[in-house]
Amino acid sequence: MSWPADLFPSRSASDIFYALRVVEKEIPYVPPVPQPKTEQIVRKRAPVTEEYVATPLPKIIIVGASIGGLLLAIILEQQGIPYRIFERAKVCEPIESAVFFNAQTAKVFTQLGLNNEIVAAGLKTNCLQIYNEDRVLTHFFDYSLAPQMYGSAGFVLPKPVLYNILLSHVPSAKIIRGTKILSVSSGDSFVTVLQDNGDTAVCDIVVGADGTYSAVRQSIFDQMRKHDVMDPKDKEPMKYSTVCLIGQTRPLSDVEFPIMAKDDCQFIRVLGRNKPYSLTYFTTKQRTITWSITEYLDNNSHDENNPFRTSDWGQATVDLMCEKVKDIPIVAGGYHHATVGYLVELTDRTKIKKVVMEEKVFSKWYYNRTVLLGNACHRLSPSAGSGATNSVLDAVSLANWIVSLPAFSLLEDISYAFQSYQEERVPWVKDSMKSSNFFKKMLAGNFKGKVLRTVSKYGAKPMMRKMMARMGQNQPQLWFMDTIPDRGIMKTAYQNSLHEPPSRVEARRKKVLEEIANGSVGTVSAVAVIV
Repeated sequence: MSWPADLFPSRSASDIFYALRVVEKEIPYVPPVPQPKTEQIVRKRAPVTEEYVATPLPKIIIVGASIGGLLLAIILEQQGIPYRIFERAKVCEPIESAVFFNAQTAKVFTQLGLNNEIVAAGLKTNCLQIYNEDRVLTHFFDYSLAPQMYGSAGFVLPKPVLYNILLSHVPSAKIIRGTKILSVSSGDSFVTVLQDNGDTAVCDIVVGADGTYSAVRQSIFDQMRKHDVMDPKDKEPMKYSTVCLIGQTRPLSDVEFPIMAKDDCQFIRVLGRNKPYSLTYFTTKQRTITWSITEYLDNNSHDENNPFRTSDWGQATVDLMCEKVKDIPIVAGGYHHATVGYLVELTDRTKIKKVVMEEKVFSKWYYNRTVLLGNACHRLSPSAGSGATNSVLDAVSLANWIVSLPAFSLLEDISYAFQSYQEERVPWVKDSMKSSNFFKKMLAGNFKGKVLRTVSKYGAKPMMRKMMARMGQNQPQLWFMDTIPDRGIMKTAYQNSLHEPPSRVEARRKKVLEEIANGSVGTVSAVAVIV
């Protein structure tokens, strides 16, 4: 793959970061030779092949047009950093699930100019209601204090709606569809990506945003295994204890579903009585219901739902699970005593999906010049609804470090950036996993689930405050854009990628200025100074 000439936009010559000779086209690599001091300001370039040409800004390939991959692309686009997205699917059709956002993402969406559009497509949610099969409300979790505490309410929107919003902000020419990645060879100086048509692409950085069964992760783990540097925990298969049936109805009237008349999102869960199932559903701004049935697996059903056997999951398998859960009651409002079967009737059967929900946080998120993002490096139970949020926050942290990289970044620069990204994100992801596991266990129909529901019923308010406090503290931002002040009464947590990257950039800038002032580096007319 060749990179078009317009893939390397220039930056303002009034900012000082490093000096680069002004030329009409990229300079092919030449082995280092003794140079006058006036040219020593240019960093040592990495070795190249006939295909690869070192450039000041890193050329980035994002594998996977996922939510995290698209958001990273939007950030790179706004910063003028060259990138391409390689997407396996020719037409992307996200699962018809719901996405929940709150104060954690509000600031970065505002920085990127996305917040108004995303919030307008969503419906504010003030509470979670849990019912039993008699349609009796057993638990009520109040979210109404979120705006006061953290300056932003939680809201829900369908995943396809969010996906299309993000997609509209990425130039279509920069998404290469129908591209299956066979391998990623990450070296010291550049990365080679092998595609299924035999073509290869070379770049400076590869970001694996290609989901749970990531081809990028498999490639870098193969390399780590070969060099005996792989963490033993990463060799273990992902655990799974639940299967979800996911769908979204057509737009509904208030007569068909009376709770649609309410102004806020109705976030409802129904627990099966002596059944290994629970139902979760949301009303949306688009007047649809996004719904999911979670099956809690025992030893027998666990083997039946092995993810390596999902190739057998066709429409017949989906229909079979729909039949099993059709009699679970739902709360539709008014005197309308409907069941899951009614939801299924209102949904396009061809878009109902059955999905195994694996759970794992991998120990290593990067290798050399390749890094993972979103479900490629952590997969959580959907019980707490934090999957999309964590993908967004991954993209923010990673972008902060990519934008701060020096010109012609060496492997040591990139390794430090990727390690810092992982160290910042892992604690928050593990907190999300704990929250997800708590809700998953609480909603299960076994004895432990009953105990947790009893405890949470009488301690719901303090428990909810504690969970909100922890979630609301993490509100990351992009350091290279105008920062958004706290709007709630609670202060947000320290964010390393908001502070360290700009300090490193400033330190490099000062060093260059000092060298120029001391005469150790001269100035020439053919020097452009770029940040």
